[in-house]
Amino acid sequence: MSTTVGNDLAQWSNVPYFLKRTTSTPGGAELSAVKRVFISNGVHNLYIRIDNMTGTLPNFDTTPLWGVTVYSQDFNGSSSVPISANALYGRPLSRPMTYLLARWSNSTSYSEFVANTTNGWAYSHNVTSVIAPQWDPSTGTVEVVVPIHDVSSTGSASSGSWAYMDIGFIYQNPSTGTWYDNDFLQLHYRITGSDTTPLYGNVE
Repeated sequence: MSTTVGNDLAQWSNVPYFLKRTTSTPGGAELSAVKRVFISNGVHNLYIRIDNMTGTLPNFDTTPLWGVTVYSQDFNGSSSVPISANALYGRPLSRPMTYLLARWSNSTSYSEFVANTTNGWAYSHNVTSVIAPQWDPSTGTVEVVVPIHDVSSTGSASSGSWAYMDIGFIYQNPSTGTWYDNDFLQLHYRITGSDTTPLYGNVE
């Protein structure tokens, strides 16, 4: 992945994706509604591509403001880590989650939050070990790298480890300044090793 998302798109051609045909957008913004999510992994990172419904996105620090969010359960399946049933701005998640990684369109920071004990979220740290999420305004495509150690209670996860995830967008209503957990795609992802036979073919 690079800072020029448009140049990266061809490499996703053989990565299976999750397709979302319907959407619910409390913020009323189709630009921050999910069309499909591609996901794969290496040894140390998850690699995610999100395509939105409109095929375009505002440039950096341009209204309307939006952001990308990746919620994840613990890839080590610990029952002792805190979980939150709600997203950052209060919308119910598909399942309780432990980790949230996010970037807002008016910020260069890539931040991680962890669930607290009151169904909310507490800022943990800025993620600097990988490139921050990038997007292509002309295609509405966002690329996100998630370090596996940031979604694991032990700092690592072996091949075959799995977790539920909610991946999508947040959106700020430019008239009111209100932020919304605008849209998610719910998926179940298993970390695969290098000896796993690739899956090919995306058919809509």
